[in-house]
Amino acid sequence: MGCVMPETLAAQIEVLSGRAFPSDGFNALEGLPLIRIRDLGRGTTEVKFKGGYDPRYVINDGDLLIDMDGDFLVERWAGGAALLNQRVCKVESVSESLDQGFLYWYLMPHVAEVHRKTPQTTVRHLAASSLGGIPAPPISVAEQRAVKSMGSSTPSTPRSARPRRSSRSSSRSSSGCCTTYLPTASTPTVNCARRRAKRPISTRTRRWGGFRTIGLSNS
Repeated sequence: MGCVMPETLAAQIEVLSGRAFPSDGFNALEGLPLIRIRDLGRGTTEVKFKGGYDPRYVINDGDLLIDMDGDFLVERWAGGAALLNQRVCKVESVSESLDQGFLYWYLMPHVAEVHRKTPQTTVRHLAASSLGGIPAPPISVAEQRAVKSMGSSTPSTPRSARPRRSSRSSSRSSSGCCTTYLPTASTPTVNCARRRAKRPISTRTRRWGGFRTIGLSNS
């Protein structure tokens, strides 16, 4: 019997790499803001672009972006309508089996792991194919939405205040790769600082990516 390969994100996501907008259109006053790699992590832009552009490169609040050089930061854009420049990519779910809001939480630990395993010469480079090679989440859309809901209600440190990843950082860096539990009536949320806290014996958990999830069944 042949070996069955695990399903990956390749068929579930679409990755749009930013465009190399000509620098002669860069200015401080006119046109749309331009999202450059240095703008991820702070949510604001310094440069605008005046000139023609393809509408598919327009980014809006809530879009999921990743820097493709250096730190591989995963961020939900919140800086208003802007253009996607080179070395930054937009990732979007194109499958009913993958919730877009959950994708943000799911990608953080996996992209951190890709960063750890990517060879470094001077600067690490993230290939779109590496994102497609990430295993697909082994939980249902209902469970994904529960994780998304819990993650969205948990206070977090603004990205602008978080240290950027060093070349020696691991998949347990400050990028948000922490162990998260779906809450039940008797099980509190456990964050990074309480990672080693003992779980109730009756709790059933299973691990995927950087999370542990509690089964949603009543059994």
